[in-house]
Amino acid sequence: MRSAARLGLNLLLWLVVFGAALSTLRSLREVDPRGRASWGAAAIAFDATPRDATLFLPACDIDAVVLHPSGAADGRIDAEFFVAAPDGSAQRVGTTSVVAVTGAPIAIPLGNVTPPWRAPLVVRLRDAGGILSLDARRPMTLVPRFATRLGSLGCALDGGATTPGLLLVLTVMWMSAFTIMIAGVWLARALGVAQPALGVRGATALAVMAAGATLVAYTLVVPPFEPPDELAHLQYARFVATTGSLPSEVPAHDSEWRASSYEFVQQPLYYLGAAALLKATGLEAPGPAVTLNPRSRLHAGGTEPSIFWHAGPPQPATGHRALRVLRLASLLMALATTWIIARLLTTVTSDPLVVATVAGGLGLIPQWCAVMGAVSTDPPATLLAAAATLAIARVTRGRGTTGLLLLTGLLIGAAYAVKATAVFLAPMAILACLLAARRAGQERTGASTGGEPVAILAAALRPVLLVGAGIVLAAAWLHVRAWMVFGDPSAHAFKRAVLEAGGFVPTAGPMPWTPEFWAQMRVMVFEPFWARFGSLGAGPFPGSKVWLPYAAASVLLVALATWSTLAAAASLWRARHRDPAAPDTSGVMLVCALGVVLGLAAWGLVNLVPRADMVVHWTPRHILPLTAPAAVLVGAGLERLRTTTGVVQRLGAAATGLTVVVLALAWLGVLRATVLMFHFGY
Repeated sequence: MRSAARLGLNLLLWLVVFGAALSTLRSLREVDPRGRASWGAAAIAFDATPRDATLFLPACDIDAVVLHPSGAADGRIDAEFFVAAPDGSAQRVGTTSVVAVTGAPIAIPLGNVTPPWRAPLVVRLRDAGGILSLDARRPMTLVPRFATRLGSLGCALDGGATTPGLLLVLTVMWMSAFTIMIAGVWLARALGVAQPALGVRGATALAVMAAGATLVAYTLVVPPFEPPDELAHLQYARFVATTGSLPSEVPAHDSEWRASSYEFVQQPLYYLGAAALLKATGLEAPGPAVTLNPRSRLHAGGTEPSIFWHAGPPQPATGHRALRVLRLASLLMALATTWIIARLLTTVTSDPLVVATVAGGLGLIPQWCAVMGAVSTDPPATLLAAAATLAIARVTRGRGTTGLLLLTGLLIGAAYAVKATAVFLAPMAILACLLAARRAGQERTGASTGGEPVAILAAALRPVLLVGAGIVLAAAWLHVRAWMVFGDPSAHAFKRAVLEAGGFVPTAGPMPWTPEFWAQMRVMVFEPFWARFGSLGAGPFPGSKVWLPYAAASVLLVALATWSTLAAAASLWRARHRDPAAPDTSGVMLVCALGVVLGLAAWGLVNLVPRADMVVHWTPRHILPLTAPAAVLVGAGLERLRTTTGVVQRLGAAATGLTVVVLALAWLGVLRATVLMFHFGY
């Protein structure tokens, strides 16, 4: 009976998840070239009076436009082709005439016309012999010059090349298999059905591969320089590489650095490393040549989420190669972050399934992977914060050797030198030293309290000083340089001048007790946390129901993190009065909870009280360094759920398994919408 139940469960998961994956890929293989205008559009019919149809061209050369008649077709079809130039004007690029044959598709060749990639093509049609009606469901298709079995999906990504499209197909298939595997075990536990065991190494490998799949997918899907501020981050790195110094003044109006100089307020460590990488590869110059997209949402009436005009080859080779090198570095840092988080989770759980679910679940958060695979300070800051959190966890558990304490401080200082929001790591380390001193006192004396507060503070003094020494070694140079160059350790005046030159003026936003505040949170925090891509918000279409599963997943994640934190605090409090040997996980949990609370509080304070020397933007990207401690809280919550008994355990396992499934289905929907928006004019 149980074998039959397990077989039925797995079959159902394959039908739902794998079927949705195949449906998604098929829809991307046969994209309607009319873009969003195809939704609810009336059937196309034309006669002797010319009629225009706008088609969106993918990223490859197109040989012909094919008309699909709905009935008899006979006579001569005249066609004119117009393309939009970067300045927004329409230019006629060719004319042709074809003879329609009854019952057959009508191929209208473009001849010698080679219209630009990712651009609208206006086809002006006239039926010289009568009235021609096109199939309402599939009126027109495109014929790429180099056709592949991937159809329009192959054209969407890189000139019709098979490799990028095939990689996207493989990532979709792998994420589907990962979902079926992980959700299947959780749902089997809910039904009381045994499933094959998974080791910690296998769970870690699964997690890294799952996150890697989404990282690769969004590296392919999001065009160059479309992730938030990616061009400015690259330009900052190029500035350091070409000038050999960090910025110390606002660039002149005619300088190539002026448009991107607002990023000069960022902590500089990442840019020093990125500059060294560009110098080593010889890609520091020339810079990328970009043209604004006239159909961008930046302009009145614009509908496309792409800021820049992404034409066909030849691309400005050096600038784009530099971007690819730095994107690859970001991707590798994201994979390392996932691996560290998987290792970190073993400090609070012994269940490999929890490790695979939480660490691999990062791949089910498309935004996390999209940002971590782009060029910015987020990948290195999140990686260093994860490494620092792992070191802090080891300190909490009483492994505070001199080398580990110095390393912890160095990692904290380096994370701060990349992104100032990583400052929450320092209080985490202090609490870790206090808890380790208390625990050492318990083991030494056998007392439940571990000694008087003064004794605990005295015992923690040396570890705290060692951690502080590491922080100073890694980060003090920032403020020493600022003091020497600007006469101010924090360079307030310089940062304020840079932001003013970039048009960033602090404005007070709505307060938490107003409806406007929560509306802003939904649009600028909740949706971008999950699935809004690029500076102009590609992703789910208006009215999408995808936000419902994301809202449910948010509730579950917050509930698990809160439950595990309260349980850890209660466990540590009970140990204070009864058991001298408090569970190791309790201290680690409280340290991570402190980091999450302080990190969120600092982020909220910065946004509620704007400052002229700081970029204020309600975006969850600024708290990505909290990924590791937040993952620990969620993992500990799942561990508590696993170790409960009865109905609570089964309901929790079912809720977790279903959440994984709906997040995977949402992942497919978001990926499809993102491809259509960035590459097909939807």
